[in-house]
This record gives sequence, structure tokens and C-alpha cells, in this order.
Amino acid sequence: KEKDEAGVEKRGDVVFTKFMLKYNWFHLAQTDGEAYLPSEVSRGDWNLASALDFLEIKERAFEFNDVTDKRLGWAKGQEISISPLEVHQTYGRLREMARILLGHTAVTPTKAVPMEQELRDIEADTAAYLCAATLGVTGMDEARLRLQVSLDAGAKLRIPDKCANRAFSAADKLINAGYC
Repeated sequence: KEKDEAGVEKRGDVVFTKFMLKYNWFHLAQTDGEAYLPSEVSRGDWNLASALDFLEIKERAFEFNDVTDKRLGWAKGQEISISPLEVHQTYGRLREMARILLGHTAVTPTKAVPMEQELRDIEADTAAYLCAATLGVTGMDEARLRLQVSLDAGAKLRIPDKCANRAFSAADKLINAGYC
């Protein structure tokens, strides 16, 4: 009800939306026919050698410094090396390649590269984990554990947004490079 200028009450229409249950809807299980199977999407074959070549990364043979050397790999400049003790060789290569793409090995790192080693490890492990999960690389449980250890070492409850964005970008470049 509204009052006009003369003070006389007027009645207007009220518009509203109402949900009404309709019984003509049915569940997919109530239909007949063959089970739905989505078509298989072919991604082609991702190739590590192509990724290394496209990103201009060289791989060197791993050399132990001494008998106490426990490194599983390293990246320096545009070179990587993976220890023969690394159980999941492809994942190790992805991690070290991610370090190069993230700028951790640059002579003069950009402002975007974190100064703390813990954040650098989180970035590299996150990028490698994303690539490994996308490509179906073995060792995902160990990769997840390694990422959790990096988060605990840095006293982080979650991956910082800036690191996550950089890791997604590096993972995208790594995956695309392997299809070139």
C-alpha cells in the first residue's frame, strides 16, 4: 500500500520469485541406455629431452663432493644435475628445472625471487609437484611429503600466494616446453 499526494491509499502489484517443485524431473539413474563414458583426450607424449632443449637447460653428470654429500640434485645457471640416489629421477629433474625457471639460479635474481631459502624450496617443490601431478609422474607421495617438509621448515601454514602464483607459472612453462 502506498499513499499518493492527496493522501489516498493505493494498492500496487507485488512482484516476487517463487521456486516450485516440479515432479517431471528425473535422475540420470532412472534412464535406460549404455553407461556414459567421456571421450579420452589425447595429450600427446610429454618429452623431457624436448623440455630441456626448448628451455635451453643442460644436464650434467652428478658428482659427489664427499662421502657425506646427501644432495639429490642441483641447479646452477642453466645447468642441472640429478643424483643417482634420487629415487624419482623425473621428479628430481622437474624440481631443478623449476628452480631455473623461477630465477633461483640467476646471477642477479629479480625482486620477485624470494630471499629466504625456505620460500625458494617451497616454490620449486610446488612447481615440480604440479607438473608431476599433471603428467602422472611416479612418486607423488614423496613429492607431497617433501613439500610439507619445506612448509614446516619455513614455519608456513600454507603456500604464500606470491609463491603459488610463481609456481603455477613455472609449472605451465615446464609442461608446455615438453610438448614442443
